[in-house]
Amino acid sequence: MIQDMEKNDLIYLESIGIDKSNLASQVDFLSSKNKTEQLSLIRPCIVGDGITSKEEFQENVLIDNTDNVSLSRFIPASGYGTRMLQVDNHDQLFFKNLELLPFFNLITESCRKNNIDLDKIIKEKDVKQIKEILLAIFLDLPKALLPFHLINNLAVTPIEEIILYFNNDIANKGLVFAIQEEHEDKILKKLNKSDLLKDIDFDKFVNFTYQDVSTNSVCLDNENNILRNLNGDVYTHPSGHGALLENLNKIESDYVLINNIDNVSPKTRELRYEITKKLYKFIKEIRNKNKVLNKPIRVCGVIKDQTSKGGKPFWVFDGKETSVQIVEEAQVDIKNTEQKKIWDSGIYFNPVEMICSFKDFEGKKLELSKFANMSLKMKTKKTILGKQVSFIETPGLWNGSMHNWNTTFVEIPEESFTPVKNFTDLFLPIHQP
Repeated sequence: MIQDMEKNDLIYLESIGIDKSNLASQVDFLSSKNKTEQLSLIRPCIVGDGITSKEEFQENVLIDNTDNVSLSRFIPASGYGTRMLQVDNHDQLFFKNLELLPFFNLITESCRKNNIDLDKIIKEKDVKQIKEILLAIFLDLPKALLPFHLINNLAVTPIEEIILYFNNDIANKGLVFAIQEEHEDKILKKLNKSDLLKDIDFDKFVNFTYQDVSTNSVCLDNENNILRNLNGDVYTHPSGHGALLENLNKIESDYVLINNIDNVSPKTRELRYEITKKLYKFIKEIRNKNKVLNKPIRVCGVIKDQTSKGGKPFWVFDGKETSVQIVEEAQVDIKNTEQKKIWDSGIYFNPVEMICSFKDFEGKKLELSKFANMSLKMKTKKTILGKQVSFIETPGLWNGSMHNWNTTFVEIPEESFTPVKNFTDLFLPIHQP
């Protein structure tokens, strides 16, 4: 297959950091019949067996960041907001509460400009047309720039809120947002015009990092042909947030806090501050007790939640050793009755509320790639450019990319988890003014 590629294809891929050896490895993995390597679940983590209880975690005395320690906060924020538009299964709720959306005025303005009868759309519950309106308003915007809340009668985005909250954060070395480079101008334009941030000199503590295109994956269609752009160039697809490991590796701080861009609410601000301080104290105690530990450390908050889609904490065997890991369903052989039973018995969820340290006992920086389990990469199917294709997802940032870290799970309050995965989530009281 590679032999059939044009010389210009190889030159182009080389120019973005994908050499012939890397390309051959990708094609071999995608075209093979071999299954993605999976983890063997032993049992779910529960309080007293892999998870420190909420009570024990809460016992930690709140502290001020008075010692000579540097902390940064890292937030993956490169995803598009298209999943937010999937309101098909919530049409009754959606149309009943449409006016509660913080950007309802944008909907009415769009309808007015385009001579669209919004009342008719609401009455007929026309999901198709309302999605078209929303797409027109938010086309090509990252999730970080979608309005989530009303604060002081201003419709604000999650990136604005996180920057606003940073004023009381214990992180003293700034916010690092991982974004797509093509979005930077839009983000800066929004931040520079933000009434919410007009009194905040955010450019002193906000930094952007980009997912390196050299970590992208080629895509193969059902006939194992390489997908191309309309201009004929080989198309490459971002390979998931696990590809941000190198971005994380470049942060020089003693400790790094990690959060998702969409878990934000004005009503949980103080609670999140409290959790952050306790996570910091907890990881400091671990470092003090394990001075000879020579691997990255992370403390991950988990909540009791059986309904959310995403990673769960389990005891696993990876073919070499037993450890606690955050596991995604795709990493498990769900067709195996016993494995499915164990998966279904997991009652805790990873809300991505964690703190990390990647310096050794001498204070020297560890190379994070050495502690990842790259065999946990996955084949993912998706429709791209009108074709169903497969591409490679690197091991998730808090899954396989941190597989060989020293991991501690702690139970945190469920009310700290206020994700916005769909516009209908904004109707919940926690997201209303």
